[in-house]
Amino acid sequence: MPEPTTPDELLRLLTVSQLLTTERLELARSLPGESPLELARALVNRGWLTRYQAERLLQGHSRGFRIGPYTILELLGTGGMAVLYLVQHRETGERFALKTVSEKHRSDPGMLTRLRLEARAGQLIRHPHVVAVHSLESHEQVFGETPCLVMEFVEGINLDEWLQLSGLPAWGLTCDLIRQAALGLAAAHRAGVIHRDIKPGNLMVTRAGQLKVLDFGLALLKDQTEGDEFSLAMIFGHECLGTADYISPEQIADGQSVGPAADIYSLGATFFALLCGRTLFPLAGTREKLEAHRSQVPPEARELLPALPAEVSALIAGMVAKQPSGRPSSMEEVAAALEPHAHPAAVEFDFSRVLAFRARDARRRLAQAAGASRPRLADGASSRDLSHWTTTSTRSLTAAGGVSSNLTPERRFPPPITLDPDPGFGASVPVGPAPATTGLVLEPLAGGPPIRLQGDRVTVGRNPECQVLLVNVAVSGRHCEFRRQGDRWTLADLGSRNGTELNRVPLTNPGQEHPLHPGDLITIGKTLRYRVPGSKNRREGAARASRRVAKAAWLGIVLGLLALAVAAWLLRGSTGFVPASTPSPGNSDSVPR
Repeated sequence: MPEPTTPDELLRLLTVSQLLTTERLELARSLPGESPLELARALVNRGWLTRYQAERLLQGHSRGFRIGPYTILELLGTGGMAVLYLVQHRETGERFALKTVSEKHRSDPGMLTRLRLEARAGQLIRHPHVVAVHSLESHEQVFGETPCLVMEFVEGINLDEWLQLSGLPAWGLTCDLIRQAALGLAAAHRAGVIHRDIKPGNLMVTRAGQLKVLDFGLALLKDQTEGDEFSLAMIFGHECLGTADYISPEQIADGQSVGPAADIYSLGATFFALLCGRTLFPLAGTREKLEAHRSQVPPEARELLPALPAEVSALIAGMVAKQPSGRPSSMEEVAAALEPHAHPAAVEFDFSRVLAFRARDARRRLAQAAGASRPRLADGASSRDLSHWTTTSTRSLTAAGGVSSNLTPERRFPPPITLDPDPGFGASVPVGPAPATTGLVLEPLAGGPPIRLQGDRVTVGRNPECQVLLVNVAVSGRHCEFRRQGDRWTLADLGSRNGTELNRVPLTNPGQEHPLHPGDLITIGKTLRYRVPGSKNRREGAARASRRVAKAAWLGIVLGLLALAVAAWLLRGSTGFVPASTPSPGNSDSVPR
């Protein structure tokens, strides 16, 4: 259906969707709002709709909000073959994470195999550090029968997202998180399940600091059939299953006969990345990475992180040994070795920001699949995008519990995937463009090497062909580019996953050039910050100018008072003038002559 253009059209979509009760639907008709967007905002602020539901309605959708007995509340994540939703059971009110196959892959045997493997692994494993799987169900949806995996809902952030949004965690906390992952994987190994795809994106942590292992879709089970492996190979290739940055050498050679040692290697590679901000072998191509896992010796973690205890660095080196016999004998051994160095701590993150990050990533994936370069985002985006709305939940979410629908307009929802500009930059004194002189060097403020701007273009990223190589997991292959334009430099994001910011404002249009000025702050991949040489920043320049004006004003006042005092003294000495308030000559308190 076309997008609604009036509040009445939005109400008609709401009626068909059955998202509101009859009573609330009647109340919605009396809410103020001259446009569908304003009415949708009012409904979200009252907690009657979620942001995801409102966005779908504003796009003209009246169906697709239900899967069997569940109502879809939010989008938790998306991949090339499946979508993960936060859903609520309409009868019990319980919330779950529900994974369903995308429409394109609904009849794909490989994807159906992954769901079956996750369901079977979930039946075998029950552990506090593993996401619980409840059931594999099949429900009628808009496009037909849909297989659905119903899982525990964890209000958490996976470690890949954490790296992208917050940077590297402290090494003591990282030791504790890896220790918890080892305990969860030890339970899986005891149940005869080998994960085969351990990486930061498959480890999730809650605000309380509890870690859970998820996504057993590539798992090797003790009762797995050859047909399952064939179905997986059909969609993931016949060479190996796993993720190139974290896969073990033996899994590359033969993924069907690996044991617990393969997961130990992948967990060690993940451990290294979380501590050092780079993978074991930060190479451009998949083949190069696989060959490096087989033949190259990675650097020791302590070389990149000197504060790391020698025992922890040695443990990582053992976990990523080329031969399984050189690694720790079990995940229990890994957990025990980390116990003395683990420093548990609460983890700070805004879950609404995490959801917005995932929604943005989902739009990016969908736009790429459709041949578009970028999804619509909040900064200068379509009026149908609600990612800039301000609301908040009146109660927090539990680690495996539900999301409150009682929302009030008190804080940003979701907070800064698109950050508001710092108001201090809005009232700055004029400064000239950053000169395009050869050898202009950007000063690193938070990690990373200096960036030297020379020539006409300087491409920054993780790919070896980039002029500036930033080996950091938060940096894309081709992340951003500095370009010479006459007598100045400009900055353009290249469609990076984690974005580029200029003075804390994200650059949302790939390829669009933004002029640089002395003192500008550049953030690459949320973690690396640089300053354009010159004035420290525009706010400081404005403050200095203001201080100069104030000093000049005070100097003028002081000089004026001195001039008045001198004039009064001269006038009195030449005329004998006595002020009216001066005592008379006959008074004992009179001023002597």
